[in-house]
Amino acid sequence: MPRLNHDQIARAWAAREVPEQGNKGHHIFCDRNTIYSYGYHFPIARFVDSETVLFNADGYSKSTGRHKSIVRWQLRRQCPDVTVFTLPHALWNNGHALPALFYMDKIQAAVKKWRRARRHKDHHMRNAAGYLVEFQRYCAFHKISPTKIIRGDGSFAAACAVIALNPLPATEY
Repeated sequence: MPRLNHDQIARAWAAREVPEQGNKGHHIFCDRNTIYSYGYHFPIARFVDSETVLFNADGYSKSTGRHKSIVRWQLRRQCPDVTVFTLPHALWNNGHALPALFYMDKIQAAVKKWRRARRHKDHHMRNAAGYLVEFQRYCAFHKISPTKIIRGDGSFAAACAVIALNPLPATEY
């Protein structure tokens, strides 16, 4: 049986139609729930259930970054209504405190870049707003209150206020 290309493997995985034979591409392969890049050591994404996917936030190499782009594109194309949480693989099976810290760090970093940026301010604000929305979805999905997780110096609350006070432009590029 000929090997499938990366798009075909990602499409089959996203559609949850992984064949018994032929589930390997050149460097991407999958099982029923998880798709991998180069080996079991680097899962790209995993279906938690039919409506939720954990996507690996970690990087590895340029080619793995390309594999992740292919998988994300096919996931959006095949499953537009699925909820995607982008977290480092090490946090996939942890409690809620570490993923919450990850999201808070990403939001704060994007707001900090937004403040310093001379160009592409909209891009950094979109990133911050996207991570905030994903964090809110994460909390709603797991039925947890963000206020019970968030404690500290108030810098996260300040970052959220900056996002709220700086609406995103209507145009996407």
